[in-house]
Amino acid sequence: MMILRYPTSLWLKDDDIDLHKKLWQEDLKTFSDESVRAAMGSMIDAHPVFAPVIGEFKKLVASSRVRPAGLAIEMAPI
Repeated sequence: MMILRYPTSLWLKDDDIDLHKKLWQEDLKTFSDESVRAAMGSMIDAHPVFAPVIGEFKKLVASSRVRPAGLAIEMAPI
C-alpha cells in the first residue's frame, strides 16, 4: 500500500496501475464528483512541477469542496 500511496518511478510498475486507481477511488469516495473535478481543474496550478500524491490531492479536493445544492442557504428579500 505504501508503494501505491507514495509512488516513484522506482516503485510503481505497469501492473500496479489498476491497484493504484482502486486505491485512489477508495480514498476519494467521501468527496463529491464535483469537488474532485474542481480539484483536478486547479491541480496544475497547485502542483506545477510534479503530480500530487493522494494525500496532497485529498487536501486539494477538501479546499475545492463544492457544496451540494440542497444545503444552499437562501436569503429572504429585505
